Amino acid sequence: MKNAVKKYFSLHYGILIGLVVLCAVTSFMAPNFLQVSNFVNILRQISVSGILALSLALVLLTGGIDLSVGSVCAASGCIFAVACSEWGMGIQTGMMIALIVSLIFGLANGLLVAYTDVPPFIITLSTQMAVRGLAYLFTEGKPIMVSNQAFVKIGAGSWKFYNSAEKMVFELPYAVVLMIIIYFIMWVLLARTRFGRHVYAIGGNSEAAEHSGINVRKCLIVVYTLSGVLAGLAGIILASRVSSGQPTAANGYETTAIAAAVVGGVSFTGGTGTIGGTFIGALIMGVINNVMNLLKLDYYYQYIAQGVVIIAAVLVDTYVKKGNKKKRNKNKEKKRRTKGAFSGTDQA
Repeated sequence: MKNAVKKYFSLHYGILIGLVVLCAVTSFMAPNFLQVSNFVNILRQISVSGILALSLALVLLTGGIDLSVGSVCAASGCIFAVACSEWGMGIQTGMMIALIVSLIFGLANGLLVAYTDVPPFIITLSTQMAVRGLAYLFTEGKPIMVSNQAFVKIGAGSWKFYNSAEKMVFELPYAVVLMIIIYFIMWVLLARTRFGRHVYAIGGNSEAAEHSGINVRKCLIVVYTLSGVLAGLAGIILASRVSSGQPTAANGYETTAIAAAVVGGVSFTGGTGTIGGTFIGALIMGVINNVMNLLKLDYYYQYIAQGVVIIAAVLVDTYVKKGNKKKRNKNKEKKRRTKGAFSGTDQA
C-alpha cells in the first residue's frame, strides 16, 4: 500500500503541484474559495465533466478520440426524463433505458472505428451531430421537465451531517460519491486487468499490439462502448441536477473533458496517462471555472481558459515526448558504442 501511494505521487507530482499552486493563487483572488461548501460545490460541478473526462481518457489512451460524448450525454438525459415523466416508468427502468441507448451509440462508434479506415475524429464528429439531432427530434426541441423527487435526488441530493446544535456542518452529494466509485472501478480496470494492459499497448503501437496477439478491433469496440456508457451516466446525473432533460445540455462539454484528460497527463497520441491524473485534471478545470464564477467573470472567458489550457498541455506533452525520445536514442547509441568496444577487445 505504501509503495502504491509513493508510485501515485511520483507519477502525478507535477500535476498535484499545479493544483496546489492554482488553489493558493485562487484563494487570494477569491477569499470565498477556501470555504468547505465551495469545495463541495466544485466536486458537485465536476461530477458530470469528470465522468466525461474519464470516457475521453479511456479513448485517448488507445490513440483515438470521441467527440460525441457531449451529445450522448444530452440524449441520455432526455431519454431518462421522458421515460420517467411521460412514459410513467420508474427511476431504475428509466436509467437502464438511457444507459442501453448510450451503449448502442458507443458501440456504433466502436464498430465504425474498428472496421473502417475512417479516422475516429471524423466518425465521432459525425456521431456528435447525429445524436444531437436525434435528441432534438426526440424532445421536439423542448426541455422535458420532471417533478419526481427521486429523479432529482440522483444529481442534486446529498447526505447531510449536523452538529449537536442541529446545524449542518457538511454535505456529501450523491453524484460525487457515484463519480468516485466510477473512477475506482475504471482504475481497477485499467491498472489491474489484462484489458487495461491491452488499451495501453494499442495506444503505444497498435500494429505491434496486434502482432503480439491482442485483438485490437475487439478492444477498440469495448473502449468506445464504455465511453458511450460513461457519457450516458453523466447525462443521467446532469438531467437529475437540473430536473429536466434538455437537448441543448452538455453542449461543448467534450472540450472540457478533453482539456481535463490532457491536463491530467493523458497523451493525444495514446499509450500515456492514468485515471488518477485524469481526476486531478478534472479538478483543475473545475477550480478554473469556479474561480471565474466567484469573480463574476463572463462565461465566455471559460472557453478562452479551456483553449489556452489545452494548447499548453499539448505543448508540454510534445516537449516531454521529444525529450524522452532523445534520451532513449542517446541510451541506445551509448549501448551500441559500449557493445562495439567490448567486441573490439574480444577480437584483440
